[in-house]
Amino acid sequence: MKTKNFIALVEIDKETGKCGVIVPDFPGFSSVGNNYEDAIKNATEGLAGHIEVLKEYKNNVPNP
Repeated sequence: MKTKNFIALVEIDKETGKCGVIVPDFPGFSSVGNNYEDAIKNATEGLAGHIEVLKEYKNNVPNP
């Protein structure tokens, strides 16, 4: 299976260090983390699950 790479936008709260992540190719998808590393890990896992659900319901998975 070929890996697809999607652009993720990360916003970091300078006061708390917490981060939010969105992936523009997946409107409505977002993830958060207590720091950058957690945010990326959570977004990667969350997006993988989101894609599996799209496939399960025979919805199209966008191309990057």
